[in-house]
Amino acid sequence: ASVELSDQLKLLYPEKFIVWFMDGVAKRHLSELNGAFDSFAMAIQINPDHSELHFEIGRALEEKGDNKNAFKSYHRAKILDPNDGRPENAIGLLYQKAEKHETALDYYLEAIDVNPKLADSYNNAALAYNEVLEYELSSELVQKAIDLDPEIPQYHYNSAFIESLQGNTKKALAMHEEAMKRSDAAGMPDLKEKFSFNEALIRLSIGQIKKGWAAYH
Repeated sequence: ASVELSDQLKLLYPEKFIVWFMDGVAKRHLSELNGAFDSFAMAIQINPDHSELHFEIGRALEEKGDNKNAFKSYHRAKILDPNDGRPENAIGLLYQKAEKHETALDYYLEAIDVNPKLADSYNNAALAYNEVLEYELSSELVQKAIDLDPEIPQYHYNSAFIESLQGNTKKALAMHEEAMKRSDAAGMPDLKEKFSFNEALIRLSIGQIKKGWAAYH
């Protein structure tokens, strides 16, 4: 029904930017990338300097596997809206995937600087700091992500992972428990299974054989 409505709106209001933009976003979410690019192409003819449009094109290109052009779109979005922060965060993730952690960090920290309320940038910066063995900074930043958006299970899980690497087992297990609660609340059974496996590893590493085995099962 929503697809039919979108098609009707495109016929009725072909001159409206928002119609093409939202259709492109909807198709990207449905992994209909060719259709998304078609709608984004129409939207860009109407408003070529819309930062959110270039950001969404970047996301679609990244999902397609075209990281080079995704970078260009994110960079364009960054120029058009220097106070957003999400394009910098997205560029950081591209570098993180390429294991260029120092460069990724530069972009994450830039994202934090321009938008201090963007929780995901703190989380990603924490993981990058973890890769370069800056554990204290890693712990500090993932906690900041949790403070900004405590409902995200992955942030609690990442905190548990980071604390376990530092030997802070008690805190790591507490964060695992919180991650499990949040994944239950969010209805994410796949995440819960992943969290359980890692809790088992932590407990087994400190000799809690029975509890570790129970967590695994």
